[in-house]
Amino acid sequence: MRHTMIVVMCLGLSLLATQAQGALYSYDFSAMGYTHEQGLEGMVLDFATFTSETGALEYDATHGGGLRGNVAGTSDIVIAFSEPVYNISVTAGDGGGDDDAFALTLYNESFLPLGPAINSPVFDDGSDPEWYTLNTTVTGVHFMRFDPGNAGVLPGVSTSTGGVVMTDFSYCVDVVPVPSAALLGVLGLGVARWRLRKEAKA
Repeated sequence: MRHTMIVVMCLGLSLLATQAQGALYSYDFSAMGYTHEQGLEGMVLDFATFTSETGALEYDATHGGGLRGNVAGTSDIVIAFSEPVYNISVTAGDGGGDDDAFALTLYNESFLPLGPAINSPVFDDGSDPEWYTLNTTVTGVHFMRFDPGNAGVLPGVSTSTGGVVMTDFSYCVDVVPVPSAALLGVLGLGVARWRLRKEAKA
């Protein structure tokens, strides 16, 4: 019975070591080696799977280099996460000197919105920066919809023109630090073995 208790304690220590810790995943699409108009529909990057509402996600080497949902850059991009994420950040634009905007809608695992769409301001009208970064602090995100505004008008229309491309994307996810768990587990087993030897000698 005592031996069983010691083993259970060791397992408990290992489980404590596997408590989730946040890790940041960040992508600069212009630095990832994609070619212009390369098809990326269904692309998986770590915990994220990228699709578009038109089924034509591709890389655009112009406009800062990024993802667009169709050739006009006006189709929504949907990202599905295999684990719940948080602290999502998106940079988008086109550098065209016209009005631009985009919006993010975040969803839970049942694809229900976690709140209203988060809109960027209208930017890139000649005096503003040509790209804008939108940061969120929402937690428990399983899906995200990126809506590129048409000429700064939201919601955008996938069959219109004047959208923006997603140039940078990042999120945080809670991951299991396996090395720490293994180390603490080994230490726990060492203590258990020492206790068993001590009891055998007694």
